Amino acid sequence: MMIDLSPYPLTRLILDARAGRTTGEAVLAECSLFVYGKLRRIRGLDEDVRQDFYIAFLPYLKKFMDRFEYRGISLECCLSAILKKRLNSFYRSLRHENFLWSICQDPSFAPAYSPENPVPSPQYARLAELLRRGPDGRFAKAAARKWYVVWMLKHCRHLSAADFAITARLSGCDEGWLRERADTLVRKRRSQDLRLDKLRRRRNRLFVNARLLELRLRRELDEETREVLSVKIERTRRSLHKAVNEISRVSRDPSHSMVARALGLPKGTVDTIMSRIQRLLESRAGAKEIATA
Repeated sequence: MMIDLSPYPLTRLILDARAGRTTGEAVLAECSLFVYGKLRRIRGLDEDVRQDFYIAFLPYLKKFMDRFEYRGISLECCLSAILKKRLNSFYRSLRHENFLWSICQDPSFAPAYSPENPVPSPQYARLAELLRRGPDGRFAKAAARKWYVVWMLKHCRHLSAADFAITARLSGCDEGWLRERADTLVRKRRSQDLRLDKLRRRRNRLFVNARLLELRLRRELDEETREVLSVKIERTRRSLHKAVNEISRVSRDPSHSMVARALGLPKGTVDTIMSRIQRLLESRAGAKEIATA
C-alpha cells in the first residue's frame, strides 16, 4: 500500500534524496525555509532573537536530517517538535544570560575576594643599590654577585629582557646562561601554574554560584525553598574558602631547592642567601622610615 506523502513535501523530498533523485543541498535549503517560516509565524518573537536562534539551529538541522528515518511520522512533524524543544531551551538560556547581566549591575554583586593575591615587588633596584660595587660598576665581591643572581632567579617569572641584561652586567655572568637557567625554572613550574589556574577557575565559579544563590534567597518567599537555598549557600561558601586557602598555599615562584639545583648550589646556601637578603631589605626599609618620620 502506497502512502500518500503529498501533504508532506519535505518528507517526500528527503526520501527522493535518499533514493538519489535529488540532492541533499536541495533538501537542506527547503528545510531551512520551513524552519524560518515557522519562526516568522511565532507572535511576539523578537527579530534579533529569531535571527540568533536560526543561526544557532542551522548546524543542528544538518545533523538531524542525516539521522532522520521515515517510520510513519513525517519530517514536518518531527522538525516542528524539535524546533519547539530547541526554541524553549534557547529561551531558557537567554533568560539566564539576561538574569546574569542584570545582577552584575547590582552594586551588591562585588567580589568578596581579590582576584589575585598581591605579589610583592622583587625590589631588584633596591638590592642593587644596597650591595657594594667596584669601580667597573660590577659588584665588588663574589658573594654579592652570588646573592644578586640567586635573588633574580628566585623571581625569574618577573624578569624582562632589560633585567637579564642588567643582571649579566652587574654580576659578570653570561646573559645567555642566565636566560637558560630562568627558562629551566619556568618550565619546572609549569605543573604548579596549571594547578594554580585550575584553582582560580574553581574559586571564580564558586564565588559566582554563591552570589547567585544569595540573590535567589533574597527574592524567595517560600520557607522550605529558603531553607534549601541556605544549605546550598553554606556548602558553597565552605568550598569557596577551601579553594581560597589552597590558592594561598601555592607558591608562585620557584622553590629554594629548584634554584639551588639550577645553580649547582646546596639548598642550605640558597636558604641562607634569601634569608639575609630579606633581612637586609627590611632593615634598610625600617631605617628609612625612622629617618623620614
